[in-house]
Amino acid sequence: MNRVLCVVIIALLVACGALSLGLNHYRDNAMTYKEQRDKATSIIADMQKRQRDVAELDARYTKELADANATIESLRADVSAGRKRLQVAATCAKSTTGASSMGDGESPRLTADAELNYYRLRSGIDKITAQVNYLQEYIRTQCLK
Repeated sequence: MNRVLCVVIIALLVACGALSLGLNHYRDNAMTYKEQRDKATSIIADMQKRQRDVAELDARYTKELADANATIESLRADVSAGRKRLQVAATCAKSTTGASSMGDGESPRLTADAELNYYRLRSGIDKITAQVNYLQEYIRTQCLK
């Protein structure tokens, strides 16, 4: 009977040892998976924050660009309606026919093509400036982190 009891006790100890090893294996796996999950959650949270930051940057600079375009269109409409004038550094050519007198010449004015080119250039400058500012801030806030 003593022998049977020893065999049963040894069998129970072996079974407990096997269960303990299995339990440790699954516990280690659970801890590893938890670390991976926490790291992935952290990465996802960082990516979401960056996406919100980029969306805010995009909205701000898109609004600035739209405001600049609206200002240019307003200027164009005001110049066309005569409410505002473009200042041009120009001189009027003197009339070579007849006697010279004060006030004969016309005031300097841009041609229609030159005026259109002015608005195009101004719009392009505003657009490129906004794009450069956006990209510089994007690099500063997103890429250099």
